[in-house]
Formats: sequence, C-alpha cells, structure tokens
Amino acid sequence: IYLKPAGENGSLVLDPGGSPGAQTPVAAAALSGLSVQGGAQGELSTPMAVSNLLVLANSSLVAKPQSALSLAVNGDALIEAGASVSAASGVFSSSSGTGHSSGACGGGAGYGGYGATGTNSLATGGLSYGWYNTPTNSGSAGAGANSVGGFGGGAVRLSVGGALRLDGRVSAEGEAGSALGGGGGSGGSVWLPVRQLSGAGLLSVHGGNGRCPS
Repeated sequence: IYLKPAGENGSLVLDPGGSPGAQTPVAAAALSGLSVQGGAQGELSTPMAVSNLLVLANSSLVAKPQSALSLAVNGDALIEAGASVSAASGVFSSSSGTGHSSGACGGGAGYGGYGATGTNSLATGGLSYGWYNTPTNSGSAGAGANSVGGFGGGAVRLSVGGALRLDGRVSAEGEAGSALGGGGGSGGSVWLPVRQLSGAGLLSVHGGNGRCPS
C-alpha cells in the first residue's frame, strides 16, 4: 500500500496478510514511512531514506543479492522480535575478495580478523582488511575447487536520527561452503550510527562453516 499526500513524500506498507511470498523490491529514493509487516519480505538494492521505519514480527528487510543495504531513517526505527534486517550474500563469490582463502580445501575467508586454516597446510585462511570504525565492506569468499567456497556476507548500514528499538536481528553473515571441500565465507559488516539504541535483539556477522574432510 502506497499513500502519498499532495506535496509530500509517500509512505509504503508491505503486508501480505500473514502469507509470506516472494520478496518485494523497494526502490523509492525517499519515503515518509516504511512498514514491513504481516510476513512481508522487502528487498532493497539502492540507498534509501525514510522518516520512520517499522519491521514487525515475522517480516524482513533484505539486501538484493550481491548488493549492500543502506537505509537512513531520519526519525525512529523499530525492529520487533522475530523480525530481521540483513545482507546475507555479498559481492564476492568463491575464491574472491580481499580476504579470500586459498587451497583445494579452502580455509575460512578473513575480514575483521584472519580466516581459519583448513584441514591441511595448503588450505590457508584469508587476510584481514577494512576499518573497525567505518565498517562498510562486504565479507570475502571461501576457497575450494569448482567454485564451492561460500559467499561472503554483505554490508548493512542503518543510520537512525532518533531512537532504534532492536528486539529482532540485524545481520550480514557469510555462507558455508556449498559442497565438500569448500571454505566458509567471512561475515560482512553491520554499521548502526544511531542517536539512541535499546532492545534485546541480536547483531551478527558470523562467518560460514567450511566443509572440508577431516
């Protein structure tokens, strides 16, 4: 539902009535309000600004695959328990990215820290990169023959000019190796410049598991 008073930015409500379906692209440059509810899955592919944000239980706001999620909220934001904001798949596929791992049975990719070594000495972990105080990078991919290394996590930047109540989950996690011999992708980045933060939610940039024989 899109509501737009004359001379003002419109507000958008995504609500499939409790029956989750395909992800809904959200492409407006600016909105007075964005509400994702009723099991909806909103997908962002370009930076966006809104006045207020609501992501309610069992609903999600995600980055388009291989894109960052960049959202500026001028007012307040609420992410309820059971709701999520995520960039699960970054721009780097198997054996690519600054911190990619190497070897036929690749170790873990690196980003904020070094990646873990695999099950043999040739399966080296990836290097660290990026800056802790401006975390904007995507994670790197794990190595493995035949492109079985896991994707690195994406990048989430959610800035809130007012209060962010986080009881749900904000994440940019790396993926596990897709088959035996694949190294795990490193987690990406979550950056939350907010004026006030409260809630009992979760922030996660975990790397993916490797799938190497023991």
